[in-house]
Amino acid sequence: GAENVLAGVIRTVEPPREGARERLVELRTGHLVLEAVTDAPDGAGYAIVRGEEIMLAREAMGGSARNRFHGRVVELAPHGPLVKL
Repeated sequence: GAENVLAGVIRTVEPPREGARERLVELRTGHLVLEAVTDAPDGAGYAIVRGEEIMLAREAMGGSARNRFHGRVVELAPHGPLVKL
């Protein structure tokens, strides 16, 4: 499901490559800035981040994740075989 819906402003960071429609953008929502590849127009928009696409780690990890943020888990809620944070 899509429980993490973030409203913000989309701005092009890199234009599309030749023959492509999608380009690198950033979506600013408060103090948070997300990067994404999309064909959505600049201006008001939304980022939808599915829970299964989020990884948690106690220390910085290597890898190809485009967006990395520091935070603190303040609540755990059992939800069947899963736990919501």
